[in-house]
This record gives sequence, structure tokens and C-alpha cells, in this order.
Amino acid sequence: MKIEILPDIFDGETIHSGRSFNISMGALGEECLAKIWHGWRWSSPARPIKNRIQRIFNKGNSTELKIIEALKEKGVKFYDRDDGKQHKFYGFSKHVAGKVDGIIEKNGEKMLLEIKSSNQKNYNSLIKHGLVKTFPNYYDTVQRYLEASSLDKCLYIIMCKNDESICTMIVHRDNDKIKSLLEKEKSIIFQETPFRAQYHSGFYKCSYCDHYSVCHLKGDPEQNCRTCKNGDVHDEGIWKCGLTDKELSIEEQKIGCDKYERLF
Repeated sequence: MKIEILPDIFDGETIHSGRSFNISMGALGEECLAKIWHGWRWSSPARPIKNRIQRIFNKGNSTELKIIEALKEKGVKFYDRDDGKQHKFYGFSKHVAGKVDGIIEKNGEKMLLEIKSSNQKNYNSLIKHGLVKTFPNYYDTVQRYLEASSLDKCLYIIMCKNDESICTMIVHRDNDKIKSLLEKEKSIIFQETPFRAQYHSGFYKCSYCDHYSVCHLKGDPEQNCRTCKNGDVHDEGIWKCGLTDKELSIEEQKIGCDKYERLF
């Protein structure tokens, strides 16, 4: 009997390759300021997303929908948007933004809803050590969402991918953490040149970072309006050209022009 193992025929092509217009509230928990800054400034090529990764994202989305339906069946009230999309909130100067999984009412109290999935190892760590130690970036994200939504609590649900065990918790507002996150996002937006690398070039997190070349090797940044000396940051999430004072669309920012001057 002969059985031949074939390559993953679904994983050969890139699904899409996009750029984030804003600094994501979900990224503010990242330790490295340089990584957040370079991502917002489009310093490096956008990373292609392959089919296999997209399938993981899709599985997470299906888990989220499954839990939302279960909550509705239990009588949890959802404050859905009229257009059916996620609630979106903006941070400083609208250059920071985030979307929450839901806004609900539980026991007569309005609160956020966040849903995540996790592998067995991290799920076990969550049960043993708690959210702050196991997923500090998730904790930071929730705190930023609580500030943006003016709410005090978040119903946080994590499902284990291996056996579908569920951990449910209430995360309360942490004003000290919120203050530090607000200061962090402002410092990133006001920073006109890259932050120094958080770690040495051999650090394992740096080895697979999208910005390793521009950060550690001083490679050339991508040419676009956000890495140009003439790209000016304005309120309301607006970017303008310092030479013409023209407000720039996303597509115009990506393309740049022949007056490009390298920022760093």
C-alpha cells in the first residue's frame, strides 16, 4: 500500500497584504516602542498573510460567533450597532483605534465583551497564573478599550482550542494602567524619528520582527509619505504633505511622490 503526502495545496498563495491606518489599541501592550512606531509609519514591507494563517483567524472568528450565540441564548443583552459591525473607538488624535467584540448588559450592568482562543499550554497558564501574567498584552488591550468606551468592566472569555474548555472572568478598570497606556500612545505619535531598539539584535523576538532590517541593520525604509520628512501628522487621524499642505488619502500615502525625503 502506497500513501503519498502532498504539500498543503491551499497554502501556496497570499490572501492579502494590507497596512494598518491607525495604531491599534491591541498593539499598545507591545513592549517595544520601536515596533509600534515602525508599524504605524509603514517603515517595512507589509507582511503577506498566507492561507494557513487566514484559516487560523477564521477559526478564531467562528469561536467568537459560537460564544456570542451561546450568550444570547442565556439572555445576555447585546448592544449591537445598526450596521452589524463591531463597535470602534478612537484614541489620541484619532491616530489610535480599536474594535471590541461586543458591548453587553450583564446583571443590569453595561460592560465590554472580549473573546479569545488559546492553545492548551497558555490556557493552563491562564488558569494557574491569571490574565496579567499569562497575557499581559490582552490585559492592556482591555484597559485601553475600557477607557475608550467609558466603561468599568469587561466580560473576558477564553476558549481552549484543544478541548473547548472555557474560562470566564470579569476584568475591572485599572486607572494606573490606563494612564500609562495613554502616555505611551502619545509618545509614539509625537516621536518624529524611530525609537531605539528595545532589545539587542540577537533577541529571539527581534529575529522574526517585520522591522528587523530598519531597526537593527539600519536598512532603507519603505518609501511612502509616512517615512518622508514632509509627512505631517494632524488631528482627526489626518496626514498632510508639509510641502503642499494637502490632506493625503491612504492610497496617496502609500504611493508617495518624487519629492520624497527619507526621514531616517
